[in-house]
Amino acid sequence: MVFESALSALRTILRRVGNSSLIPRRLKRYTGRGHLHFITFSCYQCHGALHGTASYGNLRWAACPRKMPESQTQNQQASAPVVGVGTTGTQTLAPDPWEAAYLRFETPEEEIRKFIGRLKRLGAEQWPRDAEIVELFCGRGNGLIALQRLGFARLEGVDLSPRLIAQFKGSAKCTVADCRKLPFADRSKDVLIVQGGLHHLPTLPDDLEQSFAEMQRVLRKDGRVMFVEPWRTPFLTLAHFISEISLVRRLSNKMDALATMTAHEIRTYTQWLTNPDMIRALARKYFVPVHESFAWGKWNFVGTPR
Repeated sequence: MVFESALSALRTILRRVGNSSLIPRRLKRYTGRGHLHFITFSCYQCHGALHGTASYGNLRWAACPRKMPESQTQNQQASAPVVGVGTTGTQTLAPDPWEAAYLRFETPEEEIRKFIGRLKRLGAEQWPRDAEIVELFCGRGNGLIALQRLGFARLEGVDLSPRLIAQFKGSAKCTVADCRKLPFADRSKDVLIVQGGLHHLPTLPDDLEQSFAEMQRVLRKDGRVMFVEPWRTPFLTLAHFISEISLVRRLSNKMDALATMTAHEIRTYTQWLTNPDMIRALARKYFVPVHESFAWGKWNFVGTPR
């Protein structure tokens, strides 16, 4: 039962993040007198035996302690340099390891469809179509494209990375700026959206409070914020545990990408996940909750400015 439970959990995780077809419905057991014998796999990173003592029932594994190398199956789009236009003309922007891993985790179209579903679940279809909307931490702008497909036209994006904004192909205006000092007038916007950006802030609680204060300043009195950020739920804990299993990372490009992204943002990511009470208290200090939920490793918050 423990063996089958572990496989069931693994299939569930991979169904959520992809490549579930790589995991068989049953693994062949090597038994003697009715007992499960350990099956030894070699580590695909250093080619030695699997490391450590982490275990699930009779199954034992651990991640390789050596630094994860760049995947040879990395998407060519991710490994190629990005060409952008700066104040001095055309410039070549070197790829970032985290961004490269994210492109392996999901394609731009997959991300856009995810954002559309999320926006619908959190009530965006009820927003006026002439609302002035800003997506903070907009990155490549796939959230803005999702908003466009839902019929919104008065859109802007803000991100600290010129590299990412240079990749945006939509019609919305995008600005390189810091969310802790937004380039907008007081009470000038209807909706501010953050999808997975707040957990990158370097210092909590100071940076988060500055960001929330700026959002409150910029929003109109009847405006609203929408946050979707990682949250320590049982699903997220299990997902990260499984993504560190060397065999899983070998079989699933998506799970390997997840583990790589986590490794590259481990300080701010851990800081975020270990301060849930402080984060929720700060959110309520500046915004009145309209909706709040926790599911599939995400905190979903919609609120109006105080």
